[in-house]
Amino acid sequence: MAETPEGSPDRLHHLARLCEALRHAYTLRPEPRVLTEAIDLARTVATGLPPDHPRRADAVSDLAGLLRLRHDDHGDFESLREAVGLSRALVDELPHDHPARARELNNLGHELEALAGLQGRRRDPAVLDEIVGLGRAAQAALNPDTDPELQTTVQANLARWLLRRAQSGGPAHDGSADLAEALRLSRQAHTGTAGRPTGAVLQALADSLAEQYTRTRDPAVPAEAVAVLRDGLAAAVSPSERASRCHLLGTALNNRYVDYGDAADAREAATLLREVARSTTENVHRRLESAWYAGKLEIVLEDWPNAADDLALAVRLLPDLAGCQLRSGDRKRRLSSYALLPTPAASCAPADGSPARALELLEQGRGVLHAETSAVRVDLERLRAGAPRLATALEELPVRLRSVPDADRRHRLADERRHLIEEIKGVPGFGNLLQPPRLEEILAACREGPVAVPVFGRYGSDALLVTRKGVRRLPLPGFTFDAVRRLGRDLLGGAELALDHTVTPARRSLGEYSLRTGLALLWDTVVGPVLDALRDDLGGPREGAAPPRM
Repeated sequence: MAETPEGSPDRLHHLARLCEALRHAYTLRPEPRVLTEAIDLARTVATGLPPDHPRRADAVSDLAGLLRLRHDDHGDFESLREAVGLSRALVDELPHDHPARARELNNLGHELEALAGLQGRRRDPAVLDEIVGLGRAAQAALNPDTDPELQTTVQANLARWLLRRAQSGGPAHDGSADLAEALRLSRQAHTGTAGRPTGAVLQALADSLAEQYTRTRDPAVPAEAVAVLRDGLAAAVSPSERASRCHLLGTALNNRYVDYGDAADAREAATLLREVARSTTENVHRRLESAWYAGKLEIVLEDWPNAADDLALAVRLLPDLAGCQLRSGDRKRRLSSYALLPTPAASCAPADGSPARALELLEQGRGVLHAETSAVRVDLERLRAGAPRLATALEELPVRLRSVPDADRRHRLADERRHLIEEIKGVPGFGNLLQPPRLEEILAACREGPVAVPVFGRYGSDALLVTRKGVRRLPLPGFTFDAVRRLGRDLLGGAELALDHTVTPARRSLGEYSLRTGLALLWDTVVGPVLDALRDDLGGPREGAAPPRM
């Protein structure tokens, strides 16, 4: 590349080759900066080729594919919308006999499927009909010379889209007929791979079989799905293939465990998902999801050490899930699925004998976006005294990120921020910049008095009692699922009724009675045991001492 002059007709060809190499490197290790560079190069190539150039369709397709990948891996909604626009325009301009038409119709359907999910239109009949129509058109555009992998991918994707329509329950189509066609197509695609199925083919067949089982409850169906996915895992030839297929098989075994309760399925599923969670080739979302599901399975199996490890890993991945390059809405949307994660993560740690670890996990998982902003604000003044240039750069970056209108520049700024943070960590005293609070820092906050942190767990609840001396676990046997449900009913429902001036005084009195009942239950299950334990820890009440905080 360095030896090719700017105006050379070979330059765009070399850029395209470099872009392809970067994409391959990204599949081996998904580093955001590599994907950002690949997208920049792909955009240069796509915009640099004239409309009638024979490589232009491939160049635009490559750019749309990279943008779609950025959405899939990093949650960037704008990139997905741009990919849809590029693919739709390309489909409109390609002649009906163009060799790339089947590929582009398939790509557009794939992108519209993802977009519909984000817009809450996954079951919209009009959207599903359009996507299925694109799949049928892609299949019709295939010819004997089409690449065999593309042929099976088109079949598999059409099968998935027919399945989505069958699951939507819309009156305009026969769901049973759609499912039957989905099964036929996915099986044909699987047979057509000659023992080397792609991830798309395995996903389509597994999903179709899962829906068939939902309708028939035939135990032979999940057995077939598991057998197909085991063979697919055995045929994996790269770390990235193995990780994605471990996820498929782990999910299928988890579903079979839910239906039949075989602990062997749960153990194998947890083992597979643990492997995915620690894969260096998977994106953050897939790793976090796998750690979360593995941890939940291990809780059921009472495998507390592994549950604690997996859920702690999931909590550590939360900040990476919502990178600063995303718009605020995208960040919140990605985190919303894991709002409950810190609590079970913390509840496993005491069971594993680590109450201090439980406290650190709660602090790390609480308000990820707010915690990041607060940490920067606290460290900024200290940094300004020792490294004013770095402090100014750190202070200005959030403003620049908010003001940048396009995704490409935000991703470049995010790379710049990562490099800046690494540079700041090299400054003495800043090695833990943006790291979660350590136990010593949390204990220092208890100098005014003890803190009690109730942690509800479906399989056992505790309170973490925090004093300047350390953290200890207090079991709360009365703080059960039923007690939490009653507390919600009595306290929330009672308060709403007691404060409702549109009802009769008698009804408001009933609300006040519910409040008193809820407060009494809260005392018996949480507050009373905590105060008794702290009184014993502190040697009785001390004059002028602050009461415990919860």
